[in-house]
Formats: sequence, structure tokens, C-alpha cells
Amino acid sequence: MNRKIQLAWAAGFFDGEGCTYLCSGGARKRKTLRLCVWQKDPRPLRRFNRVVGYGTVYGPYASQGDMYEWVVQCDRAERVLALLWPYLSQPKKEQAMAKLAEWDEQPGKRKTWAASGRAA
Repeated sequence: MNRKIQLAWAAGFFDGEGCTYLCSGGARKRKTLRLCVWQKDPRPLRRFNRVVGYGTVYGPYASQGDMYEWVVQCDRAERVLALLWPYLSQPKKEQAMAKLAEWDEQPGKRKTWAASGRAA
């Protein structure tokens, strides 16, 4: 299948099911950029993972109703957003830009591709 078609499918899947957020933690108490998608069936998550080339599928989590999760964080999350960017809806881009901007504000953090003006 054509790479652009695969990325468009992945962007649509992430657009409808995915989330961009920051989580706090670690020894340095820095925020981490994270992307995730939850599903009852792991097959769409595995397909998504193959298309974007980053992340891990975890689960099933009994505490979450036997749900599976695809997750990626930090620079790899940024790379996934860059791959999907041309195909994402405006609301999903706005959600991502807000989290990228917040992530960029951390002391000592290098600026993301979005902050450098490459995202349009």
C-alpha cells in the first residue's frame, strides 16, 4: 500500500482515537510529551505501530476492561506527530501544538520541530 495512504489512515485513526498530553515524573521532575491510543482489540494498534514506526503496544489491562494501549513519548512522540501532521484535523493539530508549546517551555529543553516553525 502507498506510504501516503498508510499515513493518512494512521492520522485518521489517531485523530479519532488518540491523545497528546504531558505527564510529569522522573528524577528531574520534567514533563514528558506522550501520545497514546486505547483500544479493546490490539490489531488496529499494531497496524498503527507498524505504519508510524515508533511506540509500543501494551496490555491487556484488566483494570481497564482488558484494553490495550499504544504509547510513545518524548522525541519519538514528536516524530510521530511530524509524520501524521499533513493529515491531521485542525482540532488535533491545535491540541498537539498546545502540548508541544508547553513541553518546549521547560528549562534546558531543545525546541521541537513545531516551535521552530516547521509545522503549518
